[in-house]
Amino acid sequence: MKSIETVSQLYQYISETHSNPRALNWRDDDGSWLSLSTQEYLQQVRRVALGLVARGIRPGDKVGIMARPCPGWTVADLAIIATGAVVVPLYANLSDENYIYEIEQTGLKTLFVSGKSEWEKCGKHRDWLDTVISLDDECPDPTAVSVENVMLAGDGLNDAEPDLWNRLLLMAEADDVASIVYSSGSTGVPKGVEVTHRNLTGLLHLDPLHWDSSSDKYLSFLPLAHIFARVLNYIMIQAGVSIYYLDDIQAAAPVAKELKPTILVLVPRLLERVYSKIVTAMRDTRGVLHMIGQWALRLAEREDEGGWWIKAQRFVANLLIYRSLRGIFGNNMRVVISGGAKLSPHLGHFFTNLGYPIFEGWGMTEACPITVNDMEKSQIGTVGRPLDGVDVIVSEAGELLVRGPNVMRGYYRNPDATAEVLSDGWLATGDQGTIDADGFITIVGRTKELYKTSTGEYVAPIPIEQALAKDVLVDHALVIAEARSFCSCLLFPDFEALEGLKVVYGMTELSDEEFLATPQMRQELEKHFKEVNSHLNHWEEVHAYKWVHAPLTIDDGDLTPTLKIRRDVVIKKYGDLVEEMYPTKEVA
Repeated sequence: MKSIETVSQLYQYISETHSNPRALNWRDDDGSWLSLSTQEYLQQVRRVALGLVARGIRPGDKVGIMARPCPGWTVADLAIIATGAVVVPLYANLSDENYIYEIEQTGLKTLFVSGKSEWEKCGKHRDWLDTVISLDDECPDPTAVSVENVMLAGDGLNDAEPDLWNRLLLMAEADDVASIVYSSGSTGVPKGVEVTHRNLTGLLHLDPLHWDSSSDKYLSFLPLAHIFARVLNYIMIQAGVSIYYLDDIQAAAPVAKELKPTILVLVPRLLERVYSKIVTAMRDTRGVLHMIGQWALRLAEREDEGGWWIKAQRFVANLLIYRSLRGIFGNNMRVVISGGAKLSPHLGHFFTNLGYPIFEGWGMTEACPITVNDMEKSQIGTVGRPLDGVDVIVSEAGELLVRGPNVMRGYYRNPDATAEVLSDGWLATGDQGTIDADGFITIVGRTKELYKTSTGEYVAPIPIEQALAKDVLVDHALVIAEARSFCSCLLFPDFEALEGLKVVYGMTELSDEEFLATPQMRQELEKHFKEVNSHLNHWEEVHAYKWVHAPLTIDDGDLTPTLKIRRDVVIKKYGDLVEEMYPTKEVA
């Protein structure tokens, strides 16, 4: 297959190549699946695109989409780009300040909307928009235009100018901006990444994970506003794979159990949650089942392949335990892609040993995708090798630099920020990493997330946090070290695990705070800290901690949409607790 350079060429390729009766699927209110065939959704793309033109949308205009995963998101995305306009994806859980900033900076006046929280956000700031187009059958905004009416307007324009659609398809150039995607970033004001047609489609001809349009099912529940999920969406429609959209991430496990997808895309945070649930469930068993479960978990925790005896034990563990644990997601998984953040090697080995086919990749809003572990060669703990056509090198400062068709054009209306990261076609990723002799890349951490202690030593917090979060009590860990004389951390408990442990210890009458302060829990945690610290340099050892008895959430601004901690926000929010760990005044 030759390279596809524009979204219009992608549309033409799909129309000439695929005929899938269940191309795009979604769940009805009663839980049954409804489908659009390839021809049906492509027809909707054409009708919506012409309808937008009929309503005055012109090349270069900015048109937003704020919706949960659904076929309408894909149709709107392709249709907007076909008109020559620029797609601006928005999240409903953006802060009001960032939501208004993104609308104001882009001059966005037309927005596609679907979903309860999305309508609430839209309604709160309705005056910023001229036109709202509803992707839902019912909507709370009486001024909104239904997508059906947009399509009818497109039909009228098609009757008047029957050759217009073909002219639109020929209009796009590979380096035209197709979308402005705001980086979720863990700090600062969001930056609008100018994503070109080539960025979205230039690597679609590659097939590192051997997609099969006749048998694969892709369960899509990550927000399509994020570049990682959106690029995967493009890959799947290009490959003709059936996509099953789920608009409730909390229902992912039960729906997967019923649907039995072959392809899942997960951010590491979701794998961490699954791991915690598995460990908790096994800990709560009794008798022989408890013994077998703990034995199977110890085998899964091993990070070496082992000899014939270990392999024989894993074979038995698969029959007794692992097979049922894979059933959490339907036990039909062929590919599980992890991306959006670094996956700890511990979790990579654990899920691989359970029989989850984990393939970790790497990308960013400014260049996605960059690397992936593939069917031919895969190495746990790495993000794989660069995709064909993509070059990656390590700078003298240890930063990974990327060049290729996936690299953005620049930051929208921000030439200074663009100049900081782009030079002679090379993108400074901000990720520290290494490349081994076989080309596998290991991400060490973010350049801006590298702490410098008051003694001048450098600390990479992410590996330490991942190690701390292995304990079933810990949902999140946040290391503090910048300009400090020693490392400390904030711990956020796994509240579900706490309830189970209270039952095990017969302490259900205690509050979470009281339970964590018991001698038993303090002893368990101190033992865990000792184990973690034994593998660290002395300046990296964590010598103090504080529990935070509140969850981290996206809505409160603690987490990015891909569930990464906003460090500066959280440290400032719990600054009093941080200072309690440093009784002697530290130099800031």
